[in-house]
Amino acid sequence: MWHKEAFSYGSHIIGTGFIAIVGYHLKAKRQCVVVNVYAGCNLKDKVEQWEALTVLKQSHVNVAWVVCGDFNVVRREEERKGIRGCSSQKKEMDGFNKFIDNNALLDIPCVGKKYTWYKANGTAKSKLNRFLVSEEWLQIWPASKQYSLPRTVSDHCALVLKLCIKDWGPKPFRSLDVWLKEPGFRAMVKHKWESFERRIISEIEELDGKDDIEGLKEAGRMRRMELLSQLGLVDKKLDSIYRQKARVNWTKHGDMNSKFFHSAIRWRRLKNEIKGVEVDSQWCEDLQIVRREAKMLFEKRFMATQEVGVNLGSVEFKYLPLEGLSQKGVMRLPLLLYPSVVMANEVLKDIKRKKKSGVCLKVDFEKAYDSVRWSFLLDMLRRLGFHDRWLVWIKGCLISSSVSVLVNGSPFEEFKPTRGLRQGDPLAPFLFLVVAKGLTGMVRQTLRMDLLRGVKVGRNSIECCLLQFADDTLFMCEDSFDNIFAIKAILRCYELASSLKSTSTSPSWQVLEWIVSS
Repeated sequence: MWHKEAFSYGSHIIGTGFIAIVGYHLKAKRQCVVVNVYAGCNLKDKVEQWEALTVLKQSHVNVAWVVCGDFNVVRREEERKGIRGCSSQKKEMDGFNKFIDNNALLDIPCVGKKYTWYKANGTAKSKLNRFLVSEEWLQIWPASKQYSLPRTVSDHCALVLKLCIKDWGPKPFRSLDVWLKEPGFRAMVKHKWESFERRIISEIEELDGKDDIEGLKEAGRMRRMELLSQLGLVDKKLDSIYRQKARVNWTKHGDMNSKFFHSAIRWRRLKNEIKGVEVDSQWCEDLQIVRREAKMLFEKRFMATQEVGVNLGSVEFKYLPLEGLSQKGVMRLPLLLYPSVVMANEVLKDIKRKKKSGVCLKVDFEKAYDSVRWSFLLDMLRRLGFHDRWLVWIKGCLISSSVSVLVNGSPFEEFKPTRGLRQGDPLAPFLFLVVAKGLTGMVRQTLRMDLLRGVKVGRNSIECCLLQFADDTLFMCEDSFDNIFAIKAILRCYELASSLKSTSTSPSWQVLEWIVSS
């Protein structure tokens, strides 16, 4: 059952529905316990099995454990289909999860089929088989993965646990907090920075002295310009360090350097790792194919959709005020952040107090920043009164961006996006507010044409219909089918113009779809 040159048998234990093999892994030079489980159908037998395995594990500490087989229980509801839940199954799931947690076992990710047991007629399926490993096991074999094999005559799928070590390429440099605790590290970094700056200044002074005496040739002048440019970059980097030091409190303490902390890191990396992709209904783990498919996925996301000729030609917008133009020509846009949550609560409170009815719809947009159509953004800037030079600058910022996908921490080839805003760019939130003004203008135009009626609140019957904050949008209107159809039409037109699509899976949108279909 095992290779004698890799594993040395020591002893075995037979218990209630399991057999455990205790041995020594010769290559890893570690003691291991391999347990094969076949659980019973009733809860009493399973509890006895869990208790026996817990006692066995407590008697073999600091040993690499792997527990595998048919546990005849799922961990959560989504691991089964076509089977009605009951109170006993809830107790089984809670007991099984408690057994896993108490014994510090990890349910490593499975590649392949989602379910491991299938009823003969295909009406029911569950994930009953799995591998559970200990932290000591992952310390020796951190790249362990379980694979689900195709089902043959059995109603269960066989599982295989194996190592999958792949080199995804170089990863970006990241600074580690532990370096700061190393004696002499700060002094070494300071010395390197200062010596680099001193060397540049010294060479510049040498060239200046030579220029004063006999003049510099073309090569000397070019070298001095290059050194001045390097000195400017060094000053900017030092300024960045000082600004970052001003916020030292946000990572003052951090997590303890404990076994649990390292275990959490390994588990997170193992869980988030991309194991492979499905190409033409075939599972593939080839590195280049996985990276290529990841790049194609994001290229498609950032690729501009075909325009259908929908624009906001008849919608009127107010020009933004041009006060506050600085001496450098940078316009400071007036940004009023209204307390949208407070306003929404006050509107709902007023409706309840007057015992009126209404519709409140929370709208989310799918990948809002990634989906913005550039032509729509530039058109909105033009409508809001921005000069053509501003439009050229903004367009230059957009088309100069590039994207590189990190696949398991390693960057792949860059590509040029044709839509979307760069998240993390200080300019992106302001540009998105300009895009959001398009929806505001459409709602205002619809209200003006009496195709949509908002809720009227307060003594002066102020009409309130739309609240926005960044990419969060809240519609409020009277409860009528005309208003529902109007909101749906507005969102559809806004999607065609800006490429921002509302999330159809949100509960509020599902209610809207049900009302319209009814």
